[in-house]
Amino acid sequence: MLGERKSLEYFRNVYPQSRSTSEGPIVLQKLISYLARKESASLELLNLWCNELDNILSNEPTKGEWTIITYGLHTLMLKSHGRNEISLIRSTLNQLMEKMEFSDRVQFPGDDLPVWYREMFAPHTGFSTELCKFRHAEHD
Repeated sequence: MLGERKSLEYFRNVYPQSRSTSEGPIVLQKLISYLARKESASLELLNLWCNELDNILSNEPTKGEWTIITYGLHTLMLKSHGRNEISLIRSTLNQLMEKMEFSDRVQFPGDDLPVWYREMFAPHTGFSTELCKFRHAEHD
């Protein structure tokens, strides 16, 4: 557990400095990879990491941060299928998605969200008409 806390402290020190540089997404992707490759993590530690990701998305997040974190949480949910931590990850993901929807309505009034962004963050709606046109155009 001590090593885990050191990893969290390391991330807390490194990410804010790299966030506004080209290294920011790389550091965030490495974190997601680190969490996904861990054999197991205590619920307490997982909660701390989820809170850290929530903090990033509560502080003027970029679309890249939204994408990396959302993809990462979905990956962690798949990894945790049938285990106790899945409810914590799902809860965090649901809260973040609600925040994102509100943020999007402010940033992109109406239906102005980029196509791939809509597809990534609303998979439950199925492919949009616009994406279906892209798919058919590829085969023509």
